[in-house]
Amino acid sequence: RSVVLELLGEHGFHGFGMRDVAARSRQSVANVYHHVADKEELVHAALVELLEGALATAEATLAVRGARERLRALCTDHVARLVETPAEAPLWRGAWPPLRNPSDAAWVCSAVAHRDMQAHVDELCGRQGRRRAADERRVLLLLALLEGAAAQLERGATPARIARGAQEALALFLDGALPRSRSRL
Repeated sequence: RSVVLELLGEHGFHGFGMRDVAARSRQSVANVYHHVADKEELVHAALVELLEGALATAEATLAVRGARERLRALCTDHVARLVETPAEAPLWRGAWPPLRNPSDAAWVCSAVAHRDMQAHVDELCGRQGRRRAADERRVLLLLALLEGAAAQLERGATPARIARGAQEALALFLDGALPRSRSRL
Protein backbone atom coordinates (compact mmCIF):
# COMPACT_ATOMS: atom_id res chain seq x y z
CA ARG A 1 0.00 0.00 0.00
CA SER A 2 2.66 2.54 0.97
CA VAL A 3 4.61 1.92 -2.25
CA VAL A 4 1.53 2.66 -4.34
CA LEU A 5 0.72 5.77 -2.29
CA GLU A 6 4.30 7.00 -2.56
CA LEU A 7 4.26 6.56 -6.34
CA LEU A 8 0.87 8.28 -6.58
CA GLY A 9 2.18 11.19 -4.50
CA GLU A 10 5.40 11.50 -6.47
CA HIS A 11 4.22 10.89 -10.03
CA GLY A 12 0.42 10.88 -10.16
CA PHE A 13 -1.62 7.99 -11.51
CA HIS A 14 -0.25 8.15 -15.05
CA GLY A 15 3.36 8.69 -14.01
CA PHE A 16 4.19 5.15 -12.90
CA GLY A 17 3.60 1.59 -14.00
CA MET A 18 3.60 -1.89 -12.59
CA ARG A 19 7.35 -2.20 -13.19
CA ASP A 20 7.87 0.82 -10.94
CA VAL A 21 5.69 -0.79 -8.26
CA ALA A 22 7.67 -4.02 -8.54
CA ALA A 23 11.03 -2.26 -8.40
CA ARG A 24 10.08 -0.07 -5.45
CA SER A 25 8.66 -3.02 -3.51
CA ARG A 26 11.56 -5.29 -4.50
CA GLN A 27 9.34 -7.87 -6.14
CA SER A 28 9.13 -9.30 -9.60
CA VAL A 29 6.52 -7.87 -11.96
CA ALA A 30 5.04 -11.38 -12.18
CA ASN A 31 4.59 -11.45 -8.41
CA VAL A 32 2.77 -8.10 -8.46
CA TYR A 33 0.47 -9.36 -11.22
CA HIS A 34 -0.11 -12.54 -9.21
CA HIS A 35 -1.97 -10.42 -6.63
CA VAL A 36 -3.78 -7.94 -8.89
CA ALA A 37 -5.03 -7.84 -12.46
CA ASP A 38 -3.80 -4.35 -13.33
CA LYS A 39 -2.56 -1.04 -11.97
CA GLU A 40 -6.06 0.28 -11.44
CA GLU A 41 -6.95 -2.66 -9.21
CA LEU A 42 -3.72 -2.18 -7.26
CA VAL A 43 -4.35 1.54 -6.77
CA HIS A 44 -7.97 0.91 -5.86
CA ALA A 45 -6.98 -1.68 -3.24
CA ALA A 46 -4.40 0.68 -1.74
CA LEU A 47 -6.93 3.52 -1.58
CA VAL A 48 -9.63 1.39 -0.01
CA GLU A 49 -7.18 0.11 2.63
CA LEU A 50 -5.96 3.64 3.31
CA LEU A 51 -9.42 5.15 3.56
CA GLU A 52 -10.93 2.36 5.63
CA GLY A 53 -8.06 2.71 8.10
CA ALA A 54 -8.58 6.46 8.21
CA LEU A 55 -12.31 5.98 8.71
CA ALA A 56 -11.71 3.62 11.63
CA THR A 57 -9.35 6.02 13.40
CA ALA A 58 -11.59 9.00 12.65
CA GLU A 59 -14.63 7.22 14.08
CA ALA A 60 -12.64 6.46 17.24
CA THR A 61 -12.18 10.19 17.77
CA LEU A 62 -15.93 10.74 17.80
CA ALA A 63 -16.15 9.28 21.31
CA VAL A 64 -14.65 12.54 22.60
CA ARG A 65 -17.23 14.94 24.05
CA GLY A 66 -17.88 18.35 22.53
CA ALA A 67 -17.57 19.61 18.96
CA ARG A 68 -14.29 21.48 19.53
CA GLU A 69 -12.70 18.47 21.22
CA ARG A 70 -13.90 16.08 18.50
CA LEU A 71 -12.59 18.39 15.78
CA ARG A 72 -9.28 18.69 17.65
CA ALA A 73 -9.05 14.88 17.86
CA LEU A 74 -9.86 14.53 14.14
CA CYS A 75 -7.21 17.11 13.28
CA THR A 76 -4.59 15.43 15.46
CA ASP A 77 -5.39 12.07 13.86
CA HIS A 78 -5.09 13.61 10.40
CA VAL A 79 -1.73 15.25 11.14
CA ALA A 80 -0.43 11.98 12.60
CA ARG A 81 -1.42 10.16 9.40
CA LEU A 82 0.32 12.75 7.22
CA VAL A 83 3.49 12.76 9.34
CA GLU A 84 3.81 9.01 8.88
CA THR A 85 2.69 8.92 5.23
CA PRO A 86 3.11 12.34 3.55
CA ALA A 87 2.21 10.83 0.17
CA GLU A 88 -1.42 10.69 1.34
CA ALA A 89 -1.75 14.49 1.30
CA PRO A 90 -2.82 14.89 -2.36
CA LEU A 91 -5.51 12.25 -1.86
CA TRP A 92 -7.06 14.17 1.03
CA ARG A 93 -7.08 17.29 -1.14
CA GLY A 94 -9.20 15.41 -3.68
CA ALA A 95 -6.50 14.40 -6.18
CA TRP A 96 -8.05 11.00 -6.80
CA PRO A 97 -6.61 8.84 -9.56
CA PRO A 98 -8.85 8.26 -12.58
CA LEU A 99 -10.34 4.91 -11.60
CA ARG A 100 -13.17 3.22 -13.52
CA ASN A 101 -15.41 3.55 -10.50
CA PRO A 102 -14.13 6.59 -8.59
CA SER A 103 -17.16 6.66 -6.31
CA ASP A 104 -15.70 3.73 -4.33
CA ALA A 105 -12.86 5.90 -3.10
CA ALA A 106 -14.84 9.13 -3.02
CA TRP A 107 -17.51 7.86 -0.63
CA VAL A 108 -14.91 6.80 1.90
CA CYS A 109 -13.06 10.10 1.56
CA SER A 110 -16.20 12.11 2.05
CA ALA A 111 -17.06 9.94 5.04
CA VAL A 112 -13.69 10.60 6.65
CA ALA A 113 -12.33 13.98 5.66
CA HIS A 114 -15.50 15.80 4.82
CA ARG A 115 -18.41 14.36 6.78
CA ASP A 116 -16.85 14.39 10.21
CA MET A 117 -14.78 17.53 9.84
CA GLN A 118 -17.61 19.32 8.05
CA ALA A 119 -20.09 18.56 10.80
CA HIS A 120 -17.78 19.90 13.49
CA VAL A 121 -16.65 22.90 11.46
CA ASP A 122 -20.30 23.77 10.83
CA GLU A 123 -21.13 23.41 14.52
CA LEU A 124 -18.23 25.59 15.64
CA CYS A 125 -18.25 28.22 12.90
CA GLY A 126 -21.94 28.27 12.15
CA ARG A 127 -23.26 27.52 8.72
CA GLN A 128 -25.15 30.81 8.40
CA GLY A 129 -26.88 29.87 5.17
CA ARG A 130 -23.68 29.27 3.22
CA ARG A 131 -23.82 27.16 0.12
CA ARG A 132 -22.41 23.63 0.25
CA ALA A 133 -19.48 24.61 -2.02
CA ALA A 134 -18.40 27.25 0.52
CA ASP A 135 -18.62 24.66 3.29
CA GLU A 136 -16.42 22.26 1.34
CA ARG A 137 -13.87 25.00 0.72
CA ARG A 138 -13.65 25.58 4.47
CA VAL A 139 -12.85 21.91 5.03
CA LEU A 140 -10.25 22.00 2.24
CA LEU A 141 -8.68 25.03 3.92
CA LEU A 142 -8.53 23.17 7.22
CA LEU A 143 -7.01 20.14 5.49
CA ALA A 144 -4.38 22.39 3.88
CA LEU A 145 -3.48 23.92 7.25
CA LEU A 146 -3.17 20.44 8.75
CA GLU A 147 -1.00 19.36 5.83
CA GLY A 148 1.28 22.33 6.51
CA ALA A 149 1.50 21.40 10.17
CA ALA A 150 2.42 17.83 9.26
CA ALA A 151 5.07 19.02 6.79
CA GLN A 152 6.84 20.84 9.62
CA LEU A 153 7.15 17.66 11.69
CA GLU A 154 9.56 14.83 11.07
CA ARG A 155 8.50 11.23 10.64
CA GLY A 156 8.22 9.57 14.04
CA ALA A 157 7.43 12.86 15.81
CA THR A 158 6.15 12.46 19.34
CA PRO A 159 2.39 12.41 19.90
CA ALA A 160 2.72 15.63 21.90
CA ARG A 161 4.40 17.47 18.99
CA ILE A 162 1.80 16.12 16.57
CA ALA A 163 -1.03 17.25 18.85
CA ARG A 164 0.56 20.69 19.26
CA GLY A 165 0.96 21.11 15.49
CA ALA A 166 -2.65 20.04 14.89
CA GLN A 167 -3.91 22.37 17.63
CA GLU A 168 -2.02 25.33 16.16
CA ALA A 169 -3.41 24.65 12.69
CA LEU A 170 -6.93 24.30 14.09
CA ALA A 171 -6.54 27.51 16.12
CA LEU A 172 -5.38 29.35 13.03
CA PHE A 173 -8.38 28.03 11.14
CA LEU A 174 -10.95 28.79 13.83
CA ASP A 175 -9.64 32.08 15.17
CA GLY A 176 -7.34 33.45 12.52
CA ALA A 177 -4.39 34.12 14.82
CA LEU A 178 -2.35 31.79 17.00
CA PRO A 179 -1.56 33.96 20.03
CA ARG A 180 -5.18 34.88 20.76
CA SER A 181 -6.48 31.37 20.16
CA ARG A 182 -3.96 29.40 22.23
CA SER A 183 -5.68 30.45 25.41
CA ARG A 184 -9.05 29.27 24.05
CA LEU A 185 -7.88 25.81 22.97
